[in-house]
Amino acid sequence: MATVYVAQDLRLDRRVALKVMHPSLSLDERFVARFINEAKSIARLTHPNIVQVYDQGTDQGQVYLTMEYVPGRTLRDLLAARGRLTAADALQVLVPVLAALGAAHQNGIVHRDVKPENVLLTNDGRVRVADFGLARTVDGDEQRHTAVGSVIGTAGYMPPEQVTLGRTDARGDVYSAGIMLYELVTGALPHQGDSLMAVSYQHVNTDVPPPSRAVPGLPASIDRLVAEATDREPQRRPANAIQLLAGVFDAYHNLPGTGEQPLMRQLGYAAVAAATDPPAAGDRGTYAATQLVGITSDDDPRTQTLSGVLRPIVDDDYDDDYDDDLDDDYDPPPRRGSRRRRRAMHPWLVPGIAIAAALVVLVGGIAWWLAATSTTVTPDLTGMTEEQAVAAAEDAGLTVEVGEASYSDDVEPGLVAASTPEAGTEVDSGSVVTVSLSQGPQFAPVPDVVGRTLDEALAMLEEAGLDQVEQEEATSFTAPEGTIVAVTPSVGSNADRGEPVVLQVSTGFEMPNLVGMSRPDAEARLSELGMQATFTEREDDSAPAGQVLEQTPAEGEGVNRETAVQLVVSSGPAMVTVPDIRNWNEADAVAELQRLGLQVQVHQLFGGGQVYNWQPQGQVEPGTQIQIWTSPIGGGGGPGGGGPGGGNGGGGRDDD
Repeated sequence: MATVYVAQDLRLDRRVALKVMHPSLSLDERFVARFINEAKSIARLTHPNIVQVYDQGTDQGQVYLTMEYVPGRTLRDLLAARGRLTAADALQVLVPVLAALGAAHQNGIVHRDVKPENVLLTNDGRVRVADFGLARTVDGDEQRHTAVGSVIGTAGYMPPEQVTLGRTDARGDVYSAGIMLYELVTGALPHQGDSLMAVSYQHVNTDVPPPSRAVPGLPASIDRLVAEATDREPQRRPANAIQLLAGVFDAYHNLPGTGEQPLMRQLGYAAVAAATDPPAAGDRGTYAATQLVGITSDDDPRTQTLSGVLRPIVDDDYDDDYDDDLDDDYDPPPRRGSRRRRRAMHPWLVPGIAIAAALVVLVGGIAWWLAATSTTVTPDLTGMTEEQAVAAAEDAGLTVEVGEASYSDDVEPGLVAASTPEAGTEVDSGSVVTVSLSQGPQFAPVPDVVGRTLDEALAMLEEAGLDQVEQEEATSFTAPEGTIVAVTPSVGSNADRGEPVVLQVSTGFEMPNLVGMSRPDAEARLSELGMQATFTEREDDSAPAGQVLEQTPAEGEGVNRETAVQLVVSSGPAMVTVPDIRNWNEADAVAELQRLGLQVQVHQLFGGGQVYNWQPQGQVEPGTQIQIWTSPIGGGGGPGGGGPGGGNGGGGRDDD
């Protein structure tokens, strides 16, 4: 993102750190504007534990920051040399870090990149926090869903909400400080993996384990402090670094053997480092890093554009070419031919008195700091997208939480309809502004869904913004099954989008049973239902003519008045054609008629012989009795010619 140089301020004759933005980023006007705004915010933040920003400018298209030059080494270097720190040492290092973070949080500034690499240990024993607020500039709106290249070095300290939502607030710094405390006392990060995704997944889904699990014997107070700071739910963490600092004091004084020892051993380190020249009365220079002081006005002198750029130190880091000459407790192994300087506590009563005096200032400073407040005015976020609202709130030193959606006749759906506190309200810096996104107007006209299928009606209601729907079944003689019979509220009226729209869905009515009825009876039943039927006939030996044999739809099926009904009725059994048996031999005629399924009765004249008449003739039903008349001579006669016994008179016999 940038390259840091050691440079010489020619006007004030002092060494400074010059941070020059890479040329590729200088072409992004929005990025540069955000970078400059953040630099201004940090420049107004004056605190002895924060690396100061002196000036900002542009020279021949190159954007740069002029910052305080801090010789020394990083907390990462110390961990590399010692592996891990004791619980007491870790808390002593954490106090000035939280002091710096707390000052920033009261001014609405979030660090977002708390890690050992950004904690500097100066040659005179002070603790300084670097890159304050620049993490937010680098990972601003353009990279809100953090790119891998910008966070892979800090994934181990990233709060869950920054992974899932792409944003965080002061409680995110508290989480990162808790992770750093875990690393200080164990020598390792709690969440590790082969990739950024693996580590981020653990931050979101896995609680930070107690440090005592990795290093048995660590006090329970350290476990509790880490657990409170690294709770995966931001609302359950200390609200800011000041609150966490109070927990650090409690944890320190509960450590075995600490008693009332000075909490900031860096005070002692500074005294030893300055042993050659004991501090003069009133000189607090070597102790100021441990005092919790308020925010002063921005009266630091501004520097001019520098032309004397010297050798580069490192790309956007502070951990190269630092002098490792810290106090005895933090010294690396002695180099060959050198002698370790022994601590000489007894000869230096004056520094010891200064330590006690500084502690008084420390306690008084904390009390003042906790009582002090910094305020800002809430901006007007109405009509903004969620992303725009977050950016505008951050510019005002506030954070945004999205509350319940609300209806608005004026604001389009998805944009901010209201915010709490309202725009123009004076609030503490770092406060949370809750925004409500618009759902559009509260009332919407009900579309004409009557007669539509259920799927069509649901789609039309959703398009109208009426997505709360209830369904009721309704019997209808007119509406096809599955179509809408009625809607409440009625078509065209304004419906409250917060209340359900009730659809009455037709089930039609059930088809009655018509099988077995005569045709006239079936027609009468359908007429009662407002229905009509078409009829077809089919011969049936077992059903009389006109009886209903089949129906479509079947009994019990859903129908309505428009449903087509088809009925099959019996035309009776199949008819038999009586053959012409005139002059047939009596026996042959009887046999043929019986073969056709007919019954036969024979009337003989003069002893019979040949058929001369028979009745009925033509087509008859199976089983019909056929009357035949026979005589020795056959022929003639018949019903039309004198009938049985007619003609020549005579009688006969019944053959059947």
